[in-house]
Amino acid sequence: MKTFSRRKFLTQTTNSLAVAGVASLLPQSAWSQPKEANDLIRVAVVGVGWKGGQHVEEFSKIPGVQVAALCDADLDRANEAATKLREAHQKVTVY
Repeated sequence: MKTFSRRKFLTQTTNSLAVAGVASLLPQSAWSQPKEANDLIRVAVVGVGWKGGQHVEEFSKIPGVQVAALCDADLDRANEAATKLREAHQKVTVY
């Protein structure tokens, strides 16, 4: 039987889910656009290093999507990402 480490499983699962999540928000068809102010999609990103930083950048480019919260074990890193969003006039909370 082939061994499958927990680390490899988590890495592959996380990457697959992240790609699927971003891909599901990317289509710019009429059904994916908010109709009212209450339809704003708010997302949180946990871990804003390499891949998480890319997620923050891509989510902030999508109309109707707001990065509402950032979380990272390194508070300086989280605050740095939050500062970039705030400079772009986005409200974000750091955890």
